[in-house]
Amino acid sequence: MKKIILFVLAFPVLLFSEDWESHFTNLTNKDISQIENGEYAYRARTSYKDGLELLPNLTELTDEFKAAIASYNPELCVEMLYVLDHPELDFDTDTDTDEDDLMILLLNNLRAFSDQKGLEYYSFNRERMYPLIKDSYFLSSNKKNKVDDPVVSSLPEFEKLYYSQNDTTFGKNEYSLITRSKGNSLWLQMENLKKLTVMGLFKAIDKGGVRTNFFIYKLDDKILMYTLAEIKEEPNIKKVLMFKVNIPGSFKRRMSTIVDWFKGRIY
Repeated sequence: MKKIILFVLAFPVLLFSEDWESHFTNLTNKDISQIENGEYAYRARTSYKDGLELLPNLTELTDEFKAAIASYNPELCVEMLYVLDHPELDFDTDTDTDEDDLMILLLNNLRAFSDQKGLEYYSFNRERMYPLIKDSYFLSSNKKNKVDDPVVSSLPEFEKLYYSQNDTTFGKNEYSLITRSKGNSLWLQMENLKKLTVMGLFKAIDKGGVRTNFFIYKLDDKILMYTLAEIKEEPNIKKVLMFKVNIPGSFKRRMSTIVDWFKGRIY
């Protein structure tokens, strides 16, 4: 197991020694400013037919990624983009190169789903921190048994796994996870295997109706981390009891909470 040299930055500042902006064509000055301040760029309602605005250009998996989205034909897309520093590592491992070591570290930490149990986010409706994920764990190939998080020593070109997750928005459900890797690129795609409901009563999303993606591209000293939620058909639910239902906002909170959790693991 790889060891991480931990360090703490009270106010992280990203120093961009590499021209990461050249990998994009649609970033605004506001996007760049937010990213350079350690935040993220965000698009709430992207139509993939008009072009995804925050997806890195010309990576090893970009064409495959775009083809999969076109085939899925989502009605609504929610995009987020982060630019992260490389974590500091102890490269005393059996991998061929330091670059392989870094990509394996990123993959193993991003798939440490059992560690997501207890994640919280700030609920504007409740005006306080609120649980997001009650429980999360991987399943055996027949989806009947709980198994440990996958830990790899080499990057899989393609791998399909299953997991169970109980969250406060949609309750307990099963999902598929497809992992792809090629060169400096990683792509994780999750899809719901059951109908998603709100409060167990109101149908929100059909089986297979949402895909969430984490797309990582490694530069010389930075990591481009792009997240995309694809909603096949936007739900008609606007309010449940006293709470407004904001699907783009819900996936923004979900994705940003998971990215913050991931950053906490690698730094």
